[in-house]
Amino acid sequence: MSLPPTQQTSTATPRAAAGTTAAAASLDVGGGDGRRGSEPPYSKRVLISFGASLLCMLSAGTIYLFSAYAPDLARHLSLTQTEVNIVASVGGYGMYLAGPVTGYIADNTAIRPLVLVSAVFLATGYFGMAWTYSGFFPWAAVLSLSVFYGFVGLGSSGVCNATLSAIVRNFRAKDRGMSVGLSLAFFGLSAFFFSQISSLFMSKGDPPMLDTYSYLEVVGLIVGGLPLLCSLVLVDNKTAERPAAAAIRRTTTAPASETDSLLPTTSPSSSHTAQPAPSAAASRSTFSPPFVRSLDGLLLLLTFLLAAGPGLMYINNIGTVVDTLTPPSTDSTPARRLQVSLISIFNCLGRILMGVLSDVLSSRFGVPRMYGLAVGVGLIGVAHAGVAGFATDLAGVTVCTVVMGLGYGSMFAAFPAIVSLLFGASGFGSNWGWFQLAPALGGQLCNILFGAIVDRARSDGCSGPACYSKAFYITAGAALGSSLLMLIVERLRRRRLSRARE
Repeated sequence: MSLPPTQQTSTATPRAAAGTTAAAASLDVGGGDGRRGSEPPYSKRVLISFGASLLCMLSAGTIYLFSAYAPDLARHLSLTQTEVNIVASVGGYGMYLAGPVTGYIADNTAIRPLVLVSAVFLATGYFGMAWTYSGFFPWAAVLSLSVFYGFVGLGSSGVCNATLSAIVRNFRAKDRGMSVGLSLAFFGLSAFFFSQISSLFMSKGDPPMLDTYSYLEVVGLIVGGLPLLCSLVLVDNKTAERPAAAAIRRTTTAPASETDSLLPTTSPSSSHTAQPAPSAAASRSTFSPPFVRSLDGLLLLLTFLLAAGPGLMYINNIGTVVDTLTPPSTDSTPARRLQVSLISIFNCLGRILMGVLSDVLSSRFGVPRMYGLAVGVGLIGVAHAGVAGFATDLAGVTVCTVVMGLGYGSMFAAFPAIVSLLFGASGFGSNWGWFQLAPALGGQLCNILFGAIVDRARSDGCSGPACYSKAFYITAGAALGSSLLMLIVERLRRRRLSRARE
């Protein structure tokens, strides 16, 4: 005998809630999005926008290019290693401290104006650095370089957060690891692309030297022009997935603290119950991030600080390591370009591999994305340990650079996807922007540490790896500790979710 409609609804609702809870629990940075059956293909506008986003990310990733020309800045302007690292840190501050603001803007306004303003910052930064190199500000070289490189960081933050936010909202959850990983791969590939361009600006002579002034101007022209053109076709589906988010939050039976911030999914039973979409005001993200009210979120922020700082230190100072290992009579520019290119290439590969593998392993086999993140951060620690204790020549450093690139790329592919899964897609820009404070602080601390250790060692007459090995030992410990902490965070999460389902 069939039940009356009201009874059918009350019977189905607990089943839907249970299915939703299970889906949310499996998704906690592990399982798939819960969808079944065929799904409509992405529109041509979304795919064109995705292609434009890749070019924008190529322009935004030049913050990793610094070590390709930093030794030339130091020699030409007579800067110490500590002063060079101050400039590098200010660029990192511009990139990461601006994250909460640019992320909030990306969530709550149209992304096109943000991309346009950011492109102006990028171009101004590189042209300003070129002018400083040519002697425009001889009385304040460190200050002017810091200000203009800070502009580069600000522009990179705006372009990166705008395009990432659009990608997260334009793609379904099950495709998010791939789409985010591929876009961030272009971000990582930026340094390789622009370091190869530097070969066109080698001055004639013996040995040939980089024409740094012309090179910086051309980089500024490209990174400013590409986002301006690509902004014309960028699409941002700000309403994507919010109705589903409301349905999950109203039907879940697990405690709110465990599932409210998880990325929404739909299950066969819950999809039959229509839920009204939230209003625009309700779905608008706030400047205060939700992860600060979560122990998991705070621990995840700490792991990011411990992992990203060593990674940025390696990227910003690999040129100094190469110079230290290169005989004084030999030009180190080709070796520096090789290291920057390898970091960029394997950074790119790490982002693609982690993006695709995390989607496949989490959706098909239930492997938590956090495990992949822990492996990537562990590779960063291994690379630092290798430079500190085993790499006594450029060949050894090259192997460590490959490992470092894979680990760093894997980390930056997994972290944004995990943040979007844990705290939702609608406010991704704000949440990810706040998470970018971790690299700002971690990079600053590690860069200052490296500069202080190297300057002290040089004053004592050091040579070879002895000049920098202490710094790499410390950062190796920080990265490996971060990897272990990630595994602990994931285990604690799963234990709480298991208790909530009982």
